[in-house]
Amino acid sequence: MPSVISHLENFICLVSRYLLKGIYKNLNVLVGLVLGYLLSIVFTVTGIAPLVNFSGISKTIQQVGVFSIPKLVFLANHKPIFNIGAFFTIAIVFLVSAAETTGATTAVCTGALKRDIKMEELQGSLAVDGFSSAISACFGCLPLTSFSQNVGLVTMTGVINRFTILMGALILILASLFPPLGALFDSAGSFRWVHCYDVWINYV
Repeated sequence: MPSVISHLENFICLVSRYLLKGIYKNLNVLVGLVLGYLLSIVFTVTGIAPLVNFSGISKTIQQVGVFSIPKLVFLANHKPIFNIGAFFTIAIVFLVSAAETTGATTAVCTGALKRDIKMEELQGSLAVDGFSSAISACFGCLPLTSFSQNVGLVTMTGVINRFTILMGALILILASLFPPLGALFDSAGSFRWVHCYDVWINYV
């Protein structure tokens, strides 16, 4: 049943891509996600298939409440320790992340902007990637990556502006400050997002 919903979402994304006009055609993936999520809720409520799990939201509220401020790892109950093996392992992860950022930034310039990447742009992307990963480590998280699937989305839509990035960042910040919101995003499972990423890549 999950595969059926995923194929329906892909179909909705494709149809929306060619039926919607103007800037609205760039919302085809969002249309597929929303309609697919609503269809999954209907299937869950009617007992056809348990595709959406809302129990995580109530568990999250019980564990951390509605509002929660992330804590620095230095102020947490478990104090950080230095392990030489873990240090070199994470160092390798950082190098891999830097390589991915280099490839993703180059692909965005080539695919969406139709030009070669400038050295200052590459240096800036690596600097931001390293800075954000350093901040992430302060909260006990792994290094952040550039998420290369977004290259296909940017190339497909041609939308490259700071406002779009700001909106995405605000949504992530709200999800971190309000854990139930993050649990809501997670309630549908990951397979739905993966299939829509496949649609983006197939467009390109």
